[in-house]
Amino acid sequence: MKKCTIFYLIRKLLLTKCSSGQGKASFFCVCHKLHFTQKTATLPCPLSMALAHNMKPILQWTENWEIGIDIPRESQISRQVLDHFIEFWNDEEIEKKSKSTLNRYRAALMSLGGFIVEQSISEEGMGKSVKELLLMSIDDEGGPLLFQDEETWQNELDMVCRKLHKYYARKKC
Repeated sequence: MKKCTIFYLIRKLLLTKCSSGQGKASFFCVCHKLHFTQKTATLPCPLSMALAHNMKPILQWTENWEIGIDIPRESQISRQVLDHFIEFWNDEEIEKKSKSTLNRYRAALMSLGGFIVEQSISEEGMGKSVKELLLMSIDDEGGPLLFQDEETWQNELDMVCRKLHKYYARKKC
């Protein structure tokens, strides 16, 4: 069985427009112990808190980024990534953009956050700071290739990564 990735699952869930607080997709990820189903009304969607009331990055995102291999490092990296995303979100006043743009930013940042946490526990990422991992993952052309089979999703991720890259270039990081 091909190993699924959290990025695909997060994006798939976001596309179901799960704003009611209940899971609307129907799938289970063994790797990340996530389960969403349309028939189970009592099963809250872990991402619905971010979708229902507040579009900006929130602490619940970090739970979806953690893989379970090196929990202390993953938790630390997740919170630091979230801090960077919140700073970017606030400084760029993303909350003033249209709802569809907010959805694109949210989905891309959630996917990028999961990628950065995964990179932090790889051999290549060990010993690197969050800022180093983040800057290694983005450039003026876009971000990491996470959605090989979904060109639209990849284009949205690349767009947000280019904006994030410009933001850090202005800050001289």
